[in-house]
Amino acid sequence: MKQQTNARTLSEIADAIHSLERRNIIDTGDLLIEAKAQCEYGDWLDWLFTEFEYSGDTTARYMKVADLNTRFRKLRNLRLGKTTLYKLADHGRKGDLPAIVEELAKHATETRLAPREAERVIKIGIGRGRFGDHPDATLVQLVELDQYSVEPWHKKAVAALRKRQPETDESASAIVDEIMLAALKADEAAREAELAAVLRNLEGEAKAKNEAESRWRSARSSAADNATRTAKAGCRYGMGRKTVIRQCRDGLTRAEHEAGREICRHVLADPAARG
Repeated sequence: MKQQTNARTLSEIADAIHSLERRNIIDTGDLLIEAKAQCEYGDWLDWLFTEFEYSGDTTARYMKVADLNTRFRKLRNLRLGKTTLYKLADHGRKGDLPAIVEELAKHATETRLAPREAERVIKIGIGRGRFGDHPDATLVQLVELDQYSVEPWHKKAVAALRKRQPETDESASAIVDEIMLAALKADEAAREAELAAVLRNLEGEAKAKNEAESRWRSARSSAADNATRTAKAGCRYGMGRKTVIRQCRDGLTRAEHEAGREICRHVLADPAARG
């Protein structure tokens, strides 16, 4: 790369560009807010698209950043890029903003923060506002845990971080991983125990079904033998055919009913078993 005598460094040039962008965004946003206040209902977008080539999203961003600057006057002097300003303006939890701006002021008053660096500082500010004074790495990890707030191990991880207060990202991440993996193993063990219990129940039901079916078939066979003997005796003693049939059926029904109650008790009404 070419070097020029008395030339500004690339970092200084980038800083100057970001400064211009920051001032332009805030000043333009202020003017847009002023213009919108003067427009009649329905005229705002017509005026905007006639005079400028801004998209609706860009216009909204300029105005949000300008509004944010009215609440936090030091924002104009912080050495931040426009990406960071837009992120601040779009931040969902407005209660976090005072702590965020205060944290940014510690780092971006004298030194320009690139977007990735600013993102980390924003997390530190959010964490300090929500959890109090802890090491930066602890605060970053606490904020990043928000995305896991529905997990059963979330509260335990938060409590461990606040108690142990790790000072590096690696140690903070290791604490969370340790608790998460322990919770997953415990959940896996519980699922395995539940599955084993289900299998034992199924085995017990299958055994009960086989025993009930065996008794049912035995009783049915015995009843059939009795019916045969009844039929032969009835014919021998001159009983009418209808009487013989009725007595045979009654004998079969009683025997089958008594044996079948075992099957019904286990909800094992299997059509194949009645064949």
